[in-house]
Order: sequence, then structure tokens, then C-alpha cells
Amino acid sequence: MDRQVQGEIDRIVTELRSFFASGANREDTTLTGFESEPTALERLHRYFSEVEKAIENGKTMTVLAVENLGRIFDILKGPQSLKPEDFIQLKSFLKATDDCHDRFNLGENYPLLTDLALDIKPADLLERLLDQTFSPEGEILDTASGNLAQIRRELRTISAQCSTAITRLRDRYRSHLCLP
Repeated sequence: MDRQVQGEIDRIVTELRSFFASGANREDTTLTGFESEPTALERLHRYFSEVEKAIENGKTMTVLAVENLGRIFDILKGPQSLKPEDFIQLKSFLKATDDCHDRFNLGENYPLLTDLALDIKPADLLERLLDQTFSPEGEILDTASGNLAQIRRELRTISAQCSTAITRLRDRYRSHLCLP
């Protein structure tokens, strides 16, 4: 496993420990030695299952929206550690932009934000991005399509790196999971 992926996994593990130590979980210390603790591994498995559901479906009970689209663009400005919630938001934003492109390519009307597969907040930022990408007639603007394409390329790269890290993390502990 290369050093960069291992470093990202270590950061994800740190975030997961913080996540499980907060709020209602603050009394739970099972993640202290979670590499060999079946209960904690099971919880880790459930957490990543939730991540996967959010990616596949756009919405879950616990992950409903991209809460801060500005954060997405901050992430794109330079390499930095991705928190699990950042990973969700990047995937969600990519899904939303994919929906917009799919609707355009199918010849449908200008995509309505309410018709997207997930909710995006603040909506005005997404509207601004779409305004810079689509003309009022629905045509992709030459000056803006490159910008959106670049954002999508960066999102795909980041998402792929995160997916790889999570897959390797899950594979690393799969043999230890005590699941039905």
C-alpha cells in the first residue's frame, strides 16, 4: 500500500474515532483498539455501508444533503485530508452535476434543483454554477463548459482516491468483521 493511501486511511481512522467518540457515543471507547475489537469493527462496517448507500442513492437517513457547497470548492483548491463528510459531499455534488448533464443530453428542459437526486445547500451557489454552464436556451456555453468539465475531472479524481482508500480500509478489516 503506497504511503499516500496509507496516510489517508490513517486520517479516516482518526476521523472515525472522533465521530464515534462524540455525541451519543462519547461514553463508548470500543474504537480504542478497534483493529481487533469485533463490536467496533462491526460499527465501522455499518458506517461505511451508510457511506455507500449515500453514494448509490443520494440520500440516507443520516446524510441528506450537501450542506455547504462553498466547502466543495475549497476542497478543490488544493490537496488536503478529506473527512468522511467531505467525501460524501464530493460524491453528492458529482452526482448532482451528472444529473444536470444527463437531463441536458436527453433533451429535457433546464434541470430544476428540486428534481435533482439530492438536495444541495446553499442552492444559490449551485444555480450560479449552472448559470455559468448552461445558456437560457439549454445549450452548454463554450466558455463555461471547460470549467464544469475541469471541476468534474477533479471531483472524479478525488472521489476515486477516496473510494480506493475506503475499499482498502474495508478489505483490510473484512476478515475480522463479525457480521451475520
